[in-house]
Amino acid sequence: MKSVEVRLTKKEIVEPKVDFILELEHVKVKANESDKPIFKVEGSKQLGKFLVLEIGDYTQEVLMALYLNTKNEVLYKQNLFVGVVDEANVSPFQVVQSTVLVNAPKVVIAHNHPSSHIEYPSDNDVEFTQRLNACLQMLGVDLLDSFVVSVDSYCSLAECGLLYGE
Repeated sequence: MKSVEVRLTKKEIVEPKVDFILELEHVKVKANESDKPIFKVEGSKQLGKFLVLEIGDYTQEVLMALYLNTKNEVLYKQNLFVGVVDEANVSPFQVVQSTVLVNAPKVVIAHNHPSSHIEYPSDNDVEFTQRLNACLQMLGVDLLDSFVVSVDSYCSLAECGLLYGE
């Protein structure tokens, strides 16, 4: 599957209004929270456009998580990791931990490729997504999609049929 080019302005996105910090003993989770849902997820195209605007132009790799309720409304968004130009050392543990702490039954993850090369997800992208999905499924949490984005395009692993391992 080829990447999809995106044309969307920031004015089309509702921004969260308040920083939210959840603390549980030594663990702190900072995410953006809104007094109403940031937006309702209606498909990969909508999410891809949103994520391109959010992290597509970063010069370092960033992993973002969107935490959804049962109505597919995004309640929290969080930049979980910032890496270097061509990688971010990420473990499924931190994604799972944050998902549980904000009590989200659904999650979407995305990371950017500063090089803008995203015609197809890398083997590492697919392997990480499938490991994370297996971990989340054990807890009854749905990984709805995983995106790779650049400054003007995105690739949805769900659309490519790559969320689940063999």
